[in-house]
Amino acid sequence: MKNENVDVKEKIANEVIKDFVWRRRWRLVTWIGVSIFAMFAIVKYLLAYGLPTLGDQIAVIGIKGEIGQGQIASADKVVPVLRSAFENENVKVVILEINSGGGSPSEAERITSEIDRLKKKHPKPIVAVIGGLGASAAYMIAVHTDKIVAGKYSLVGSIGVIMQGYDAHKLAERLDVKQHVYASGPFKDLMNPLHEPSDAEKKVLQAIVDNAAHAFIAEVKIQRGKKLTRDDIYTGQVWNGLDAIQFGLIDKIGTLESVTTDYSDLKVSNFGPNIKSPFSANFAHELGAGFAEGVLTVTKQQIEFSK
Repeated sequence: MKNENVDVKEKIANEVIKDFVWRRRWRLVTWIGVSIFAMFAIVKYLLAYGLPTLGDQIAVIGIKGEIGQGQIASADKVVPVLRSAFENENVKVVILEINSGGGSPSEAERITSEIDRLKKKHPKPIVAVIGGLGASAAYMIAVHTDKIVAGKYSLVGSIGVIMQGYDAHKLAERLDVKQHVYASGPFKDLMNPLHEPSDAEKKVLQAIVDNAAHAFIAEVKIQRGKKLTRDDIYTGQVWNGLDAIQFGLIDKIGTLESVTTDYSDLKVSNFGPNIKSPFSANFAHELGAGFAEGVLTVTKQQIEFSK
């Protein structure tokens, strides 16, 4: 009887020890997982936004590459950082660092509308600094700032609108490809590459381009006003910085470094938007999946052990 009692006590003691070991392992796994996620979150934030800057600062916001949906210079990415910069009391100056050949006028309109709104709600200087290129929709954004700065060799302008498509109807004929189109109106099939555009279609498309160009030109005239010295700058041409300043398209020759030096008492802070590393995104997914699988495995083992 005594031996049986001893065996039972030993079994209970072993069960308690095993349970204690599993609990320790569970805590260790949890602690390691949380630590890895915390470290990853910090690294991902620094990759995306850079080191945080304290005190009074200059917010540098990038308008780089094509301006369009899904791009780094899309309104969905630029507007939030504009709001962040203007609503931050520590930000005393906002700089748009532009290096773009343009893109979607509707995306640019969303950005310029937000600039105009934020300037009224949170008044602070905003300067556009054009690096290699500030053309078309990118220049449209620039004219809504208080000052436009560009380098001597920067290319500025391309004020106008372009629409383009392809005419492959002869190629389709050679390949004996026939397309049947059922449209509710004569212009519902505009810019179909498999049929030759009619004179009426060409007229409609040119009117769309002309109307958009007139709106763009009017916007430049309103924003730049008497600074403009020539009336023949609306041909879609680009000029270097030296010509651009003579024509009133920009206000000063300079670079990002020269502009930030003018505010030497302020720290420079990169507000983005920045290109996020695809590695970090993939790593996050894999790490999250792996950690979740590990937690489920340990939990399952604990449950089975406790039965």
